Amino acid sequence: MDPLYKKAITQGVAGMAVFVAFIFLPAGTWRYWQGWLFIAVFSVSTISFTVYLALHDRPLLERRMNADHSMRKSGHLFTSSTEISLGFCAARPPKTMHLVTPRPR
Repeated sequence: MDPLYKKAITQGVAGMAVFVAFIFLPAGTWRYWQGWLFIAVFSVSTISFTVYLALHDRPLLERRMNADHSMRKSGHLFTSSTEISLGFCAARPPKTMHLVTPRPR
């Protein structure tokens, strides 16, 4: 197997493990359908784009796999905003949500 494909698979599996931890550890349960929906949508879109790049634009896939080395200076803001966004995504949802307050009778 091509080393680039091995690297893509390894990074994909490691990234998915991190997402699962960020979503389900704060939730405290595996029975969190919103988390499973997020994992499904994110993984399908990521895998399909990676496969597309592997088949049609290998140089771009190589650059994306090594982006951390070329984006040291400009990537700090992006990295910080990504971590903050993941923190909001991983926040535990409230037990009850009252979208409409009932009127007193």
